[in-house]
Amino acid sequence: MHSLDTLRAEQEKILSLGGKARIEKQHSLGKMTARERINALIDEGTFVELDAFAGQRANIDYSDKTLAADGVVCGYGAVNNRQVCVFAQDYTVLGASLGEVGAEKIVKVMELASKTGVPVIALAESAGVRLSEGLDALNGLGKILKTSAKISGVVPQISAVMGPLAGVAAAYSQLCDFTLVTEKNTAVFLNGPQVVKGSTNADITAENLGGAAACAKSGKAHIVCENDADCIEKIKALLDYLPDNNLSASPFGGENDDINRTSEVLNSADTENLDIRTVINEISDASSVLELSKDFAPNVATALVKLGGESAAVVAASGELDITGCKKASRFVRFADSFNIPVVTITNVTGFKADKNEEDANSLASAAELISAYAEATTAKIDIIAGSACGGAYLALGSKYIGSDMTIAWPGSEISVLNSSACANIMFKDDIAESDDPQKERDAKIAEYKENSNAYSAAKRGYVDSIIEPALTRPVVISALEMLAGKRESGLSKKHKSN
Repeated sequence: MHSLDTLRAEQEKILSLGGKARIEKQHSLGKMTARERINALIDEGTFVELDAFAGQRANIDYSDKTLAADGVVCGYGAVNNRQVCVFAQDYTVLGASLGEVGAEKIVKVMELASKTGVPVIALAESAGVRLSEGLDALNGLGKILKTSAKISGVVPQISAVMGPLAGVAAAYSQLCDFTLVTEKNTAVFLNGPQVVKGSTNADITAENLGGAAACAKSGKAHIVCENDADCIEKIKALLDYLPDNNLSASPFGGENDDINRTSEVLNSADTENLDIRTVINEISDASSVLELSKDFAPNVATALVKLGGESAAVVAASGELDITGCKKASRFVRFADSFNIPVVTITNVTGFKADKNEEDANSLASAAELISAYAEATTAKIDIIAGSACGGAYLALGSKYIGSDMTIAWPGSEISVLNSSACANIMFKDDIAESDDPQKERDAKIAEYKENSNAYSAAKRGYVDSIIEPALTRPVVISALEMLAGKRESGLSKKHKSN
């Protein structure tokens, strides 16, 4: 009984986190504690904590400050009856600063996830590396970052940032497959306001530098959440699209929707002013569209959806393709390919953005990255040409040339080396200049070029597999995905691409 009393006393210390005053401070900011977040995420009665008694080892006097669980709660449990590994940083303990022991705990639970093939969920907020522990803490952070990179593409990694996350420690959130942030409390940055002030003498707030809106606009966050509770619910929703690991299938489910459902909305769509998000909604199962990074490169939409109950990754692009759009699409395609999630691309692009700033920022490199992502992907790839498919932008977006398994086009689509306006200016320059009515001649040449650059011309050359009514897009895509479910393709043996 004495041993049990000792155990219970030690457990009580751990459950008290950083003390009552710090817990109340956390609540006053509208934030849950680390354990409250885990309890909200994990199915009741399934959480098993690991290394609860692991404490600070560095020879440092922390006076009366508690180091309960060294500022991080780690373990495993079930989310909607699916096993996950989870760790939650505890801001009531030294601002959840990362120490040597806390880092070892995190690495241990990440390695457990990779060995057992279950997702890793990080409930993160931290003031950064614990400076008082010096290089020991920095070494611990290095181990976390290395482990995250090593298991990337093996098990899904989700980071939910519900408070400040500063310095190199914030890089972990970007190594994860998905990053969620909360509106009021998030501040994610590599260099904080004081560092920026010291380097540039510019005054900037933490919110403007790394708040939720800034993270959404820069692409650091995939999903912005109202508060901690909303963030937890969105993690659960996200998991419904993801497999446990790279060797398992994504969960089947969602609302029961007719796979043969057609869409008159798409039949009446104006392809020149096509809303790509309308197309995504019309072809996907009802209420199944989970759009990611909506405020980052908004002319390229990336979304996880259900098609006939199966998970799919949709990339939809319209207008001119720019650097941010390429980066957004290429990262999403690589994620989907890592976990064998089919990629459905909706193409309505007129070309790459022609702008000196884009050239200065090396738009060629981002275009090459997108081409590489599609070319290397061995998952099922379906391309829907819904309007314009012009030039290198079309080529880069998983076209038949780059490796699409199935290319479907809507009638009236323009498929060409350059958009018709640019081609008319180049190919018929002299005819237009010598005409009595240059504008009328130019319009005629544009119409002539369009006539010879339609979907039927591409289909005759084998670059389009099928031309369909837009209304039939959903059943045709689902049928193609069923056919491609057994696809087997492997690339050349290599460690990774060379650049």
